[in-house]
Amino acid sequence: MREAIITMTDSVHATPIREHPTGQAFLEEGNTWHDTTWGNCTCGRQSCTAPGANILRRMLMRLWDNQL
Repeated sequence: MREAIITMTDSVHATPIREHPTGQAFLEEGNTWHDTTWGNCTCGRQSCTAPGANILRRMLMRLWDNQL
């Protein structure tokens, strides 16, 4: 996943972004396969009830903030 984000920066730098593509919406990678590092698992298991780290959102927001 990290490599995909790094690769994406080439296209981000080629086209400046004037505002966050999500607007005011909260960006979150939701899943049901217990990945609480990149996003937030919503499978319902007790071990997945705490919010995930949502690192994907943090990386994307950092890229967008650097382009504004």
